[in-house]
Amino acid sequence: MNHIRALRPMHWLKNLLVLAPVFFSGGLFTRALLLREMVAFAGFCLIASHIYIVNDLHDAEHDRLDAARSRRPFAAGAISISSMTVMAGFAAVGAAAVALYLGTSFQSIILTYTVLMYIYTFTLKRYAFAGAVIISMGMMLRVFAGAVAIDAPVSPWVYPVAFFLSLYVVLGKKIFHITGDSDKSGVSMLRYSFWCAGALTGVGYLAYCFSGVGHEKYNTDYMWVTALFVLAAVWRYSIVVARADVRREHLETVLSDILLLGIVAAWALVFGFIIY
Repeated sequence: MNHIRALRPMHWLKNLLVLAPVFFSGGLFTRALLLREMVAFAGFCLIASHIYIVNDLHDAEHDRLDAARSRRPFAAGAISISSMTVMAGFAAVGAAAVALYLGTSFQSIILTYTVLMYIYTFTLKRYAFAGAVIISMGMMLRVFAGAVAIDAPVSPWVYPVAFFLSLYVVLGKKIFHITGDSDKSGVSMLRYSFWCAGALTGVGYLAYCFSGVGHEKYNTDYMWVTALFVLAAVWRYSIVVARADVRREHLETVLSDILLLGIVAAWALVFGFIIY
């Protein structure tokens, strides 16, 4: 069980972004497309687990001093360094096999993701905002990976909206953990950036809804309805961040917020109704 926990399967939920292109392209019920997306999803789960293991090995001493992260298997002493190294190797090999299967474009994206995450782990993690930008870029790469896996076009609106949404979520995570730490330096700047990213997410999504893409791509004039759920989710997430609990990890807290999950589920259902 500890070995499975070390792979952080709960965090694989982030890799659902890989499936976004097949959902928005209307190909969710096309077996061939969905199969390729699931393979891409598996590839990102493997490489993400590889990065998580490397991160845990690198940050073990710091994690042991944190109330929530000290429960991670390696930090708690439940797994040996040799076992962690072997798991990291197998995860990397598995991700490489998936990349070879899906082609050159996917290979380039997953390699770029890996390099960025290594830079984050060993260097930029110390710089809150720069680290948040790198993680946000990693989130966007998941979307692009899903797009190239099925050769789906990426709307120009994806670039700003996905980036600012990812930045908003990641900055919230940074604030969540800093709030629980004794060192409060930089919190004000992070909060300002957090609110700016949230506002830009809302504005960008509203612009997307009223750009005419709904009528052109989905033959509907009611795209604006989905914006209500996005704005509500942005608001609710800010409340979740404000209620930081040093005894729990960020993702654990987010996934336990039924209202936030309900808003996101409602958005997906409404958007799915529009598309399908």
